[in-house]
Amino acid sequence: MIVVDEYGDEWCTYAEALEQVSALTCAATLRGWVHAGKVRVRYPFAPSRRGAMVCLTDVLPLVRDAAGAGWRRGRRARREAGA
Repeated sequence: MIVVDEYGDEWCTYAEALEQVSALTCAATLRGWVHAGKVRVRYPFAPSRRGAMVCLTDVLPLVRDAAGAGWRRGRRARREAGA
């Protein structure tokens, strides 16, 4: 279930974000973006961290930019052309 807040931002759970964005297959990538502060997160059942919701509006531009920069799904990065 995607929820839209009063500012027009879309929020969903981690699992739903992985379902919505087909290019994002690794949950660790999404957690890394949240940890780095690139993606906002809300805890609607505070102080419990269950049911954390991520901002889907923040995720989509990151996936687009990462794909344009040669980002690959999986553990190994793409080798540079000159290397």
